[in-house]
Amino acid sequence: MRGSAVSGATLIIVIFIMLLFGVLGWSLAVMQAGMYESSLRAIAPDQALNLAEAGARWGINEFIINSTMSSSDDACDSAAEWVTHTLYPGQYQVCTRSPQAAESGSVVVESIGYVPDVAAYQAKRRVKIMASVGSFDRSMIVRDLFNWNDSISSQSFINGSMLCMYYEHNKNGVYNEEGLDYSNNAADLLPRSNRLRPGANPPRRDVGQSIFPEINMAFYETDPKATVLAQDYSGTIENITRAGGYSSVRMARANFFGDSSLWPKWRGHALRNISRGPWKTGNWKEIDHIESDGRTAVLNGEVDWLEGERAVMEPRIGTTPVFTEVGRTRTYTYSFTVNGTFNWPVGQAVRNFSRGGWNYTDWGEVVASSSANNVTSVKILMDGSVQSEPSPPWRVGDWVGFVRRLTEDDCEWRSNGLLFNHNVLYVQSDVLFDTRPGNINTHRTGVVCEGDAVIRGVNGITLEKKPLLYPNLATKYGNIYSPDTPSGNNYNQRLSKRNFDDIIFTEYGDIYFNYVDCMAMYGSNVTLAGVFQMRYDPDLTKLTGYAFGVSGMNWQEE
Repeated sequence: MRGSAVSGATLIIVIFIMLLFGVLGWSLAVMQAGMYESSLRAIAPDQALNLAEAGARWGINEFIINSTMSSSDDACDSAAEWVTHTLYPGQYQVCTRSPQAAESGSVVVESIGYVPDVAAYQAKRRVKIMASVGSFDRSMIVRDLFNWNDSISSQSFINGSMLCMYYEHNKNGVYNEEGLDYSNNAADLLPRSNRLRPGANPPRRDVGQSIFPEINMAFYETDPKATVLAQDYSGTIENITRAGGYSSVRMARANFFGDSSLWPKWRGHALRNISRGPWKTGNWKEIDHIESDGRTAVLNGEVDWLEGERAVMEPRIGTTPVFTEVGRTRTYTYSFTVNGTFNWPVGQAVRNFSRGGWNYTDWGEVVASSSANNVTSVKILMDGSVQSEPSPPWRVGDWVGFVRRLTEDDCEWRSNGLLFNHNVLYVQSDVLFDTRPGNINTHRTGVVCEGDAVIRGVNGITLEKKPLLYPNLATKYGNIYSPDTPSGNNYNQRLSKRNFDDIIFTEYGDIYFNYVDCMAMYGSNVTLAGVFQMRYDPDLTKLTGYAFGVSGMNWQEE
């Protein structure tokens, strides 16, 4: 009897404990569900804001591409004027319209983000962007100085409007003298314009700034139609740290600098940020040592480089260069070695960065290259104009590096040459168009490069790529340089040897041409010598891979 009582009491206690834990479990589950819902509600406004911003960017891009607005006036007051897109974790609605009196820019984009959807949202955020959206509607835009030779004005002309901060024509050191450096007077237009239609209004030459297009290099590099031309020891930067006057740059690719036995040989070589364009201060630093992970270089100086940019190793000359005459041809070669195994194929070019320019004394064509015991021996042929050793000569310790050289052979259609029907070449180095062996006549191929773009030689170059929507020649930070006077008995023959049927563009670099016949030029400084002719084509407005600036942005939570 007593045992039964104990068993009954125990059962009651067990049932009570189970009931207690059940109540506690239910309470915890309710609390957890509430906390989860609370967390969702806490992040929902941020998600809605992200959706609204995504919609605003979509609206700007849509306007750039189609040049139309969804609203017919300056108010988005009709449901039909809003475009709805679904994008996890919700939806956004976008309306594009004309600016109102108190708004700046050329288009206003209103965008609303909803989480989880428009019909029953938990969070709603609104973004309004006032954007100054430009276009390729001028034959020339120059951030700073447009400098042109006053001795050839009777043959030169520009059919198309221009906008420059400074004009200089008569070389008196005084800029923007109307009637001397430039003019909008139809009877005295400098540079003059051959008007194609009688009675047409002359294009304008304006002083000032405007929205300058930004080239999207990643757009061209990742274009499925692009042919990417890379170089050795190049890759993207994964991380950068700075301390004590040094920078540690970690490359994304594992074992970037090879076996540890090789690391001491990299000391003194340079790491160059090719994404920043030309070889100049700030775009490269000397390697102090390689860290134990095999992909981090410690640089002798601090840099402001960013993750995702591309770096390339540029070696130093390790032995005294030997300057030798080639037989009795009155041409000369430089022979030297560099530490490391570098793939510099015969027919490409090597440039001496330490000499600082693109003169014929600063680079040569590779005629022999071999590697053994982690040392590369190279022989480069100098141009025929280099009849004695340059002063100063190439020296031990000079930094040298690879240049992608393109010639008439790259236009060959039988062998599917790089410049024949390749849509766009994306060159991860400096690029040299060497016209010395013969004319370079491309076919439907534009060139976008990360470094400088240089044309040397007196033979012709024609960049033809219509009807494709790629620039003829473009770079973000690099310079575009064509200093040689083309061969020919008159200026028309010489002009025909510098012919481009689309835009020549650098966002931050300078442009120099000696004779050119093209449609448009955009750059920081533009200098034109010889004879130049430009014939603007409205088709330039269809170029893809570019963006324009945003003048203002307002956020509003609802």
